Amino acid sequence: MDSIKVLVIGSSAFANNIIAKLLKDKNTQELEIISVTDKETIFNHVEPIIIPNFDIDKIIEIALARRVSLTIPCEASLFSLGIVDKFKELGLNIFGPDQASSRLESSKFFFKEFTHSHSIPSPNYASFESKEMSLVYLQNIQYPVLIQPDNLFEREYENKQFIAENFEEAKSFVELYYSKLYLCNSAKRLIIEEYSKSDHISFTVIYDGDNAFSLVPIKNNYEFNKLSFSFSEMTAFSSEDTLSPIIIDKISQKIIQPCIDGFRKLKLKYSGFINFNCKVHEENDRVELLSINSCLSDLNSEISLQLLDENLFDLLFACSQSKLAFYREGLHRKAEAAVAYNLIYDYSILSSITDEEIESLEEKANTLGYKLQIKNRFDEINHRDLIQIINFANNQFEAKSFAQKTIKELNLAGKEYIKE
Repeated sequence: MDSIKVLVIGSSAFANNIIAKLLKDKNTQELEIISVTDKETIFNHVEPIIIPNFDIDKIIEIALARRVSLTIPCEASLFSLGIVDKFKELGLNIFGPDQASSRLESSKFFFKEFTHSHSIPSPNYASFESKEMSLVYLQNIQYPVLIQPDNLFEREYENKQFIAENFEEAKSFVELYYSKLYLCNSAKRLIIEEYSKSDHISFTVIYDGDNAFSLVPIKNNYEFNKLSFSFSEMTAFSSEDTLSPIIIDKISQKIIQPCIDGFRKLKLKYSGFINFNCKVHEENDRVELLSINSCLSDLNSEISLQLLDENLFDLLFACSQSKLAFYREGLHRKAEAAVAYNLIYDYSILSSITDEEIESLEEKANTLGYKLQIKNRFDEINHRDLIQIINFANNQFEAKSFAQKTIKELNLAGKEYIKE
């Protein structure tokens, strides 16, 4: 019997988590996984192919030549370049949104206009195409504010964003953005929106344009790095205790369903992963939609894919065929809890931790009924080393307690970044 060929595109931890889940699942036929990356990677039982800059035409050649059954892009910028449209023109199965739909992620202005026109709660914002008007507005508002460019993937610097605590900080960022360093022919629109430090909830659905299948919701904490103009996801939790049914119901009714209704009204074919990044204000249980993403973050994919009982290939293939009706009953839930930490460490700490210590902790966790994973990885955005601790237990309290005990036993006290 011929194997089923699956093409996974991406060099992120998210792409690796997709591959790990595909390999772990039991399939009626053998899966042959081809990994297209832009750099050297090592993954057992997977054929790696390096394509610089993820050239779409070369990826299509591979999919045609290898007779690939399903392609899973894990690089959001490829959707805005029309990879889904080009694949479907050739009759190739691919998982993800088409180019028109991807504007919800690639253009912050398009996203904000979408939320406003469909009465979806989202932070108040203003948009400007000139430095002068931006600065006039910034002189007369309350702080902090989040300032970000409109086009997320257009140029390398376009994914920069900044939390300004006062006018002087905002002015410095705006002047840098409009400086000669970033001269280009296209308009440089800035989006300025209210910012508050509230809980973040990631609610991800797999959507085929008609039916949606929900992954387990996840609570996130982030660190903002002013030097690199980026947010780092430092902790993520998932359990029934972490997220109240009231909050989940509000997100479903006030954000997810109105968004899906809006997709249908505008005839947007936003299929694939849709990650709703929501903010929850504890004082009044108010929810707001911050962004929509077509790829999961590294920590979220680590948790949600491992908690997914369903066969991932079947699920994604059904979505690519617009046949998710089979799964329409499910908001995916599982009694297990999960907690993940990204811990910052330096070389001296790294060199003091042995493989034997890590193996001992993982074995100890297993005897106590926990599933524990400890990984080293490099945070490419902020150019720093991280230790990632993934812990699964019977409930969120047990998972968190054992993860914190692990931190202590690895002599990482004081190095962790954990916000409550």
